[in-house]
Amino acid sequence: ATGFKRDSAGLCCHVGREGEECKRLRLWRMVWHPSLPNFACCLQTHPYGSHWAVADAEARWIASVLAGYVALPPAKRRERAAAEVAEHQSQDTCLDTTEVAAIARDMGLGRPGYFRLLGLLVVKPRRTYRFLKQLKTSRRFTVDECATPLDDTCLYETRL
Repeated sequence: ATGFKRDSAGLCCHVGREGEECKRLRLWRMVWHPSLPNFACCLQTHPYGSHWAVADAEARWIASVLAGYVALPPAKRRERAAAEVAEHQSQDTCLDTTEVAAIARDMGLGRPGYFRLLGLLVVKPRRTYRFLKQLKTSRRFTVDECATPLDDTCLYETRL
């Protein structure tokens, strides 16, 4: 309704598709080029909230895929989803809390369910408590990443 169009200003090339304009670059999950598995863009979505939290999660996802720790879905499925989103630009904006959680799910590190959390509270009480107490935009996606105490300093603040 506003006329806003996502632009890939620094990517004025056809990036893997013959005849495709640079402004029509379609990305799966606003990060991955659907037919080029080693081509990713960081922060092509505009989060409401912390840009740094989303950029950090996307960078971690990109690094995990490029290092071979996380696999992407098949190219045809990525292309189909990217084409659907490109038509109405439904992922141009997002909430930082939901986007970080969605990226964690795409990496295979989704939030544990209720019964899994109860079990982890018995086996790893400190880590699970720290995991439950952290912010939704935290860079720690799993209970095992919460081995160190919570840090009350904001990692995303900058001083000018």
